[in-house]
Amino acid sequence: MRISAESGVSQSSIVNAVLYELSGIECTSTNPEGSARRVMFFHSLLFKRPPIVVIRVPERWHDDRYACLAPAVAELTEEYGLRVIVDGTPNAIPPNLDGMVMVVEPMSREQLESIRELGGLMALLQRHRLDDAVWQVLGGSPLCYEALKMDLFLSKAASDDDVVTEVKHHIRSTLARALSQTHFRSPHTEQALQFFREKKLPKMTNAAFVEMGFTLVPSDRVFREVMIKNDDVYIVPYSPAMSLVITHGIRDDGPGLSTLSDQLFHAAGEDTSTL
Repeated sequence: MRISAESGVSQSSIVNAVLYELSGIECTSTNPEGSARRVMFFHSLLFKRPPIVVIRVPERWHDDRYACLAPAVAELTEEYGLRVIVDGTPNAIPPNLDGMVMVVEPMSREQLESIRELGGLMALLQRHRLDDAVWQVLGGSPLCYEALKMDLFLSKAASDDDVVTEVKHHIRSTLARALSQTHFRSPHTEQALQFFREKKLPKMTNAAFVEMGFTLVPSDRVFREVMIKNDDVYIVPYSPAMSLVITHGIRDDGPGLSTLSDQLFHAAGEDTSTL
């Protein structure tokens, strides 16, 4: 089961949300604890282990309070015997939360192409020589490729022409979404964005970023923090699409964005024999 814990939410609110979700009770005037404990008892009886609760923690603004996760997780695990997974970015997770930390980084291209469920899509992209351009924009995220796969399915693209057109549309839309994110940034992000654009930077060490007087605001989804070789911490654009938009100096959803998209496919050697 899964719940969400917004910035600043209290321990009791998190625990109650879990208990209501477990019990299936929708009326908030009813105490859910008894029903939730019965559900946990029968779950443990049937599956020989307690239920898993996933607490999704959205990114927070830099001046927002953390959700009271540490005491809530302690209560859920110790008082109710549940297993708890907290799913969130480093910006959203309070530093006093104990437990195993797993950071999921983008896959390499080789790893991505080895995913069996994506085999058909990968073969399709390679056949039309679209794979290089798509990789530059989507990067190593299986979810992004699944979204492209779903778009192709929903579009019911039948001919080769339809497939190529739909893939191009999807890639341009991905670039446009990244561009739109730069329009809803904080003043802190604006300063860093201007510097990255002027210098066409793909990354910057965190030390240099701080020295320049910049402040990372992860909730803006323009930049993020990553750890690269030798445990050096870098500030990089939020996604491969964002990196392309920034380094190419794209500022509005006009000819520049379309030109960038066209250049990516042209440079990748797109198969135009069917166009």
